[in-house]
Amino acid sequence: MSYLFKCQLGLLIIIFTCFFIVACEPLVTQFEDLEDGIIYTSKNIEKAPAMVTNITVMTWNIRFGAGRIPWFGDSCGDRVILTDDEVLTSLRGIANKLNEVKPDILLLQEVDIQSKRSGYIDQVQWLLDNTYFNYGVYASV
Repeated sequence: MSYLFKCQLGLLIIIFTCFFIVACEPLVTQFEDLEDGIIYTSKNIEKAPAMVTNITVMTWNIRFGAGRIPWFGDSCGDRVILTDDEVLTSLRGIANKLNEVKPDILLLQEVDIQSKRSGYIDQVQWLLDNTYFNYGVYASV
């Protein structure tokens, strides 16, 4: 290798190293509570049961109401925006399953509230209004 090539290669390595140091955020080592959750209330408040003997907890990644539609982010399609009908069809299926299982505590992931990809449908409010749940909290992080 010529001296000039070695100098160019060294300079390139220095530039890329500086780029990565400046461009990347530091590792996350703590949680800063910068965002308040949004508290939701159903439009149809149902009375809580008088006595509970068992508590059922359910967690579910609802995939932002996409159901089984191929999505670009899953490397199985090229879709990036859903129609309102597609989202509502998926949400109806989710609500039906929730009303069937009737968990006492529900933890959902990938729920959209103001997203173009899911027709700007507030999925938290929609699910509260179409299931037996009275209250919910949305936190993006």
